[in-house]
Amino acid sequence: MELKKNKIILERGDMLYRYGLEQNYPDVWCNNIHNSEYSYKEYGNKNQIGAYFFYDNESTAKSVLETAIRK
Repeated sequence: MELKKNKIILERGDMLYRYGLEQNYPDVWCNNIHNSEYSYKEYGNKNQIGAYFFYDNESTAKSVLETAIRK
């Protein structure tokens, strides 16, 4: 992975990690999945575009997950 002027260039074989509180994710990339951590009655889902956020380090993703579980 290479960082150039606020752009990340992924190379074949780069590993990316994400966390999620849900247990059953679909096999196909889908924007209908919303993190329950960011769902608000009055505003709806914070991530309305269905974006996915990745980390380049597995331990960081696990750390963020642990924090989300504690909330």
